[in-house]
Amino acid sequence: MGQRPSRGQLDGGTQKIDPPPSHTDEEEQSLLALMGSLSIQLLREGRGQR
Repeated sequence: MGQRPSRGQLDGGTQKIDPPPSHTDEEEQSLLALMGSLSIQLLREGRGQR
């Protein structure tokens, strides 16, 4: 109960992992690409279900 929530948990509760402060641009770009592909996949699946 005495633990502070991480920045990721404070941000809408969508991001549960808090990236280390020394992360590189390459890691960020790969994460953004992965999130983008996942969101596109979810959109396609949602359209297919309708």
